[in-house]
Amino acid sequence: MSLDSAEDSKYNVDARIINRRGIYKDVFGSGAGREWSDYQLRSNFPIAMAVAPELFDENHALGALQLADKILRSPLGMKTLDPGDMQYRPYYDNSNDGTDAAIAKGLNYHNVSVSSAPDLRCS
Repeated sequence: MSLDSAEDSKYNVDARIINRRGIYKDVFGSGAGREWSDYQLRSNFPIAMAVAPELFDENHALGALQLADKILRSPLGMKTLDPGDMQYRPYYDNSNDGTDAAIAKGLNYHNVSVSSAPDLRCS
């Protein structure tokens, strides 16, 4: 989606739930109650760019890659979710037996990069 909200009519977006502009969606049509997940910045979209570059506008793609580099890249890997996202939980703890379904039993494993989860580092 565009950085400019004036261009929203050119895209299939719901401006009320856009969390970050200038990204490429890696999911579409998540369904009732999960529409917000269509607007999450994740690190999957560069794979699609590598496989099917003809699907991407060169200027938009470069901007999205620059955002991913700035927001998702860490010293030891890529975060798989934007730390500015409300669903982001930065600390992985597989031993958490709590009632928060977003983190209990390590369910937030996909939100951390290797740099924030030392127990996941390879030796």
